[in-house]
Amino acid sequence: MAGLTAMLTLAVVIVLSAMADSTMRPLPATAPVEQFRAERALVHLKRFAAEPRPIGSPANARAQTYLAGQLRAAGLEVEVQRAVGAWSAAGLAAFGQVDNVVGRLRGTDSTGTVLIAAHYDSAAMGPGASDGGAAVAAMVETVRALRAGPGPRNDVVLLNWEARGVSGPSLMFETSGNNARLVETFAGAVPAPRGHSAMVEVYRLLPNNIAAEGPRADVLAHGGDTLKLHVTAPKGARSVTLRFDQPITHAIASAGRFGAAGVPVTGTRTGTWPAEIRFRGLPAQGVQLTVRVPAKDRIRLTVIAATDGFTAVGVSAGV
Repeated sequence: MAGLTAMLTLAVVIVLSAMADSTMRPLPATAPVEQFRAERALVHLKRFAAEPRPIGSPANARAQTYLAGQLRAAGLEVEVQRAVGAWSAAGLAAFGQVDNVVGRLRGTDSTGTVLIAAHYDSAAMGPGASDGGAAVAAMVETVRALRAGPGPRNDVVLLNWEARGVSGPSLMFETSGNNARLVETFAGAVPAPRGHSAMVEVYRLLPNNIAAEGPRADVLAHGGDTLKLHVTAPKGARSVTLRFDQPITHAIASAGRFGAAGVPVTGTRTGTWPAEIRFRGLPAQGVQLTVRVPAKDRIRLTVIAATDGFTAVGVSAGV
């Protein structure tokens, strides 16, 4: 009997959760100007998700120009930072020249900085409407709405969004330690906060992480229809954006609330050195180069295959 009661209780919880998700709707176009509007974000999404934009590609450069232009038009201080980025997982690492677009919205009486982060590149095989065009579109619309309001107390530098799918509600799946104040602020700012422990465990299995160097706010993701993550076109993204991205874009409320509460948010990415890497922009096969790796000797690499934006290389000799 106890087992049956538990099963019925679980079924009721699942049904109620599904009903709560189904009632989420974006604000109409007539919403106050200081509130997030999904229709406006959709305009940016269509621009970002028109074609694949891996780093090093002309499409990526166009996306960067568009993003920087939109942030400048919103009145932000914009800086484009060029560096070499690195990522590794499952015995493969990628190195490439990356251009970070940094926009700063000055606070009215700043005592710290709130960081909002997303990536504007995509995988090479798809337009990346969800990963991470939707996040960038939401970010641009968030900035517009913040500018239309009274303004946050603290500086806002364009929370982390990421996607493992193209549908579903936005779920909180990671926070920093000692997070009572962060979670309280998030719950008070977002009309429909969601999250559960299973998302935390799933995220720990993925080959990516954000290692905190200081206080960090909540990390959000939507995770439905994961097989469509890198291939969903703008047409397919419309229902995603209009129906489900409104919870993600409650970051407008979070950013304002964190900005008022004086909660800074920072993060970084770490990786390991495997036996094979990909390096952006090498001219042709057969070219040799020497790379200095932190905490290691120099390693000579030989180009083994050239691709758009990246070049695969293999270790030929160590020095």
